[in-house]
Amino acid sequence: MRLEPAYPEVGRPYLRADSKLQVLSQLEIEPGPEDPAPGSNRLRWWTRSQRIRTEGETPFELALLETSPPPLYQQVAPRAAVLKSLGIRTSRIASELGVDEKTVRRALGWVCHPP
Repeated sequence: MRLEPAYPEVGRPYLRADSKLQVLSQLEIEPGPEDPAPGSNRLRWWTRSQRIRTEGETPFELALLETSPPPLYQQVAPRAAVLKSLGIRTSRIASELGVDEKTVRRALGWVCHPP
């Protein structure tokens, strides 16, 4: 048995199993009421060509009226990043911004790796 890549015109590529023993050709499939004729394609690969959009995925906008201000480290982050790019030490940046060094380090980490 070996796996061969298949690239359909519609849908994602997939792996097709190929073996010397053709199991599907050994099966006798009788057409059911939903199958109009023998040789139906119900055993073939099927992919949905378009996503179904539900009401939960419908985009909408709303105004947030009562929001809390961002934390202090986020407020000082842009200025701390500028001062750090000038080569100023974190202790000096902290004294310039009126915060402690831990807040400056947290602000610089947030600027470099935002959530």
